[in-house]
Amino acid sequence: MHMNPRQAGITLIEVLVALVLLSTGLLALGSLQLDSLRSVRAAGVRSRALGLSREILEQARADPSAVPDARAWNVRAARRLPSGRVRIAPGTHLRVTVSWRERGDRRGRLVLEGVP
Repeated sequence: MHMNPRQAGITLIEVLVALVLLSTGLLALGSLQLDSLRSVRAAGVRSRALGLSREILEQARADPSAVPDARAWNVRAARRLPSGRVRIAPGTHLRVTVSWRERGDRRGRLVLEGVP
């Protein structure tokens, strides 16, 4: 079977188009994977911040007469969270604010209130 040279060029163009489509799809999948990893990391940090604020409230419930030491909790926050900080506002409702550095210049923040 004899092939026309013009037809051979068409198959080469089809292969190139298929490669472009395949590489575009793979780049899109890579981007989705990267976004997924960032979301998982952010959820992990938020989960640690919630655990830390719950620990503070539990300590306050265990001894309602003592206000939790913010300096000691800031040391724990710095170990568990990126640039983690804790602010404790005593009162009839104990207000615990935990903040941390997220991607770029953004800061994450979680506020939890409870009755000591």
